[in-house]
Parts: sequence; C-alpha cells; structure tokens
Amino acid sequence: YTSVFKQTIVLFLSEVLSSSIQEEEENKSLFSYIETSLIWLDTHDKISNFHLLFLLNLTKFLGFYPDITESNLEYFNLIEGNFTNSTYEKEVISGENLFHFLKLLGTNFDSIDSIKFSKRERQQILGVIIRYFELHLDGFRSPKSLGVLETVFS
Repeated sequence: YTSVFKQTIVLFLSEVLSSSIQEEEENKSLFSYIETSLIWLDTHDKISNFHLLFLLNLTKFLGFYPDITESNLEYFNLIEGNFTNSTYEKEVISGENLFHFLKLLGTNFDSIDSIKFSKRERQQILGVIIRYFELHLDGFRSPKSLGVLETVFS
C-alpha cells in the first residue's frame, strides 16, 4: 500500500480483470493464478514488466493464449493467436513488437526482471496485448486507467 507503482498496477489490472472475467461459476485455477501473482507483486521490487506478463499469462485461463508451436515465423496473427508467414491480415505484429512479444512468452515472474524494455517499448507491447484482448473478448474495452499507468511509469 506504500508503493504508488504497485497501486497503479493493481488499479489497472483490476479494471482489466473486471472487463475480462465473465464467469459465473467457480474457477479455482484462475483464482489461484491471480492470488499467487498478486502475492508475488506484493513481495518483489522489480515490477516494471509485471503487468505485461500477468496479462499475457491471463490469456491461458481465458482461452486464447498464443499458440507458440511455430514461434520462429515472421509474424504473429492477433486474430488467430498464432505465428504465421502471411500478412494478409491487418491484425499482425512483426519486427520489434514481435521480438518483445516473444521475450514475454514462456517467461515466469521470477525472471521478469531480466527482460529490459524502454518506456516506449513497454507501452507498445502493452498496446499489442490490450489489442489482443479486444479481439478475443466480447465487450472488452481498453482500460481507462491505462493513461494513469503510463503517467506513473514515465
């Protein structure tokens, strides 16, 4: 409760969670993931990329985690959730954004501090992840607290 950075991250994530989780029945694995992640956040200091990894891993529980079987391909199709060599879709990422996206895939919270992003890179990859959520979740809207998050981390 004494860290403005952690408070801002939790505010942002709570808004994303309230817009993402539509379940009416108990989901123990999702609850456990959220609880474990937030405890990790509370007990660590190097947290600047926490929200990125949290959101990406959240997609496992929401049913649209990226298919990483062909992660060596040149593009990631945000609509299909897989890697491709085709650019016929406008919702693909490539280049620097793809490189940063790949850095997060398969990473765990304990090694998150080894991933270095500049402020601009962090904002870009967060934009990609938010767009991924928008494409896969009906009724998902971009969090209003996103601006607050960007301001606090600038």
